[in-house]
Amino acid sequence: MLGGFGAELSVRAPFYAVAGLGLLSAVHAFRALEETMPTQQKKTERDEAPQGRLRDVLADAPFASAALAHATTFALRQGGRNLLLALVASSTFGYTPLQLGQLFGAMAMADLAGVGPASWLADKIDDKRYVVCGSLVGSAAAVLAVSWVALQAEASGQPDQLAFLGAVSLWALSTAALGPTLPAYAADLVPEAKRGLGLAAFRSAGDVGFVGAPLALGLCADAFGAPAALAGLAGASVASAGAFAVLNRRSNV
Repeated sequence: MLGGFGAELSVRAPFYAVAGLGLLSAVHAFRALEETMPTQQKKTERDEAPQGRLRDVLADAPFASAALAHATTFALRQGGRNLLLALVASSTFGYTPLQLGQLFGAMAMADLAGVGPASWLADKIDDKRYVVCGSLVGSAAAVLAVSWVALQAEASGQPDQLAFLGAVSLWALSTAALGPTLPAYAADLVPEAKRGLGLAAFRSAGDVGFVGAPLALGLCADAFGAPAALAGLAGASVASAGAFAVLNRRSNV
């Protein structure tokens, strides 16, 4: 939302604001964060071959499916929301930078509001497949709804703003449960001695989705249009949900 207001003033203003906030965050982290790993544990982990430890972590099928779901979550946000949704909103529905900022701000607020209920739900439901797969399939449905509304708007020349906002609202709500559920579940799957490496691998999977999805979806949008790219993203979400459901049949944490 602040980015949208800044863009109305100058295209450079949001970048200056982000740079300033990043600098403040770095200074605060440098002063406030302390080492939490005991010295003896550092020595033990240095003595163990990192290649073997990483291979063991990635060979665990439930953990690998959780990492894939995490990559899909970032693909939905970075490639879907920040790229395709912005493209559809601006080109098909005529959103200005300020309106885009307000739209993304509202979606972020919906995510924030959903963290508490989603965390409670994840604690109450032992089988995490219900939470993760439900969120991924719900996100796929929302993405398909945005694609359909965009196709209808392009065909008729009369954009349905209410239908678009309804699909976007479903998108924001459906991804809220993934944020607190997946990292906690992945951390529980990794043995304590390898937890640092496991979480690093899990976060790296998210980075793959963060970096790779915009490129792949942008190429698809250029070749076939944004609605087709959205449909492809929805298909990837369903495939990720299927993998998580199949590979997590063992007793859940």
